[in-house]
Amino acid sequence: TGPLTRSMDEKFEKLFAMMAEMKAGLEDKMEAGQDRLEQEMRSGQEEIKSQIQAYTESQVEEIKIHVD
Repeated sequence: TGPLTRSMDEKFEKLFAMMAEMKAGLEDKMEAGQDRLEQEMRSGQEEIKSQIQAYTESQVEEIKIHVD
């Protein structure tokens, strides 16, 4: 192989290495974003659960008042 081919091979190797680094960086960012979304969903579910519980308890209290 000539010097031109070797030079191109080296450039492609550098390019592939850069692409691998970019891919790894994107995967890390996506994973962090997914973790954050999962936490926000859990937080939202807990909030809805507590609102439903508070509403249910208030309804039970109203029923008790009407029964007495």
